[in-house]
Amino acid sequence: MSARAFLQIPSRDDLDCLPDPAEAFLTSALDGALRGNGLFNLRAGVGSGQVNGHADVCKLQELLHLEGYLDIAATNGPTGIWGAREDYALRKFQRDNGLAIDGVVWPRGETIEAIRGFSQ
Repeated sequence: MSARAFLQIPSRDDLDCLPDPAEAFLTSALDGALRGNGLFNLRAGVGSGQVNGHADVCKLQELLHLEGYLDIAATNGPTGIWGAREDYALRKFQRDNGLAIDGVVWPRGETIEAIRGFSQ
């Protein structure tokens, strides 16, 4: 799901209940990203054999979820932990989009820029 499509999802259900934690987290992160404060800005590499800082992994989990490659609702939102599910989702995104399939996202690299392009 693209960022534009995500913005059309209501934040409350028909009973006017609060959104679930994963939706609330994504809404907050996406709102910040669209204002330019960093959802696409990674501090270090994320993926196989990389630093995998908690905040960077959370960002990538959110982005892969928004693009339809990772279900973070299953974990009640991003966990910040890089594992097999994330690796599979990232490699599938890279494969589907003609990128180098290395399972790594670099700050300002081709994979994060491809995600940014699809999300705007």
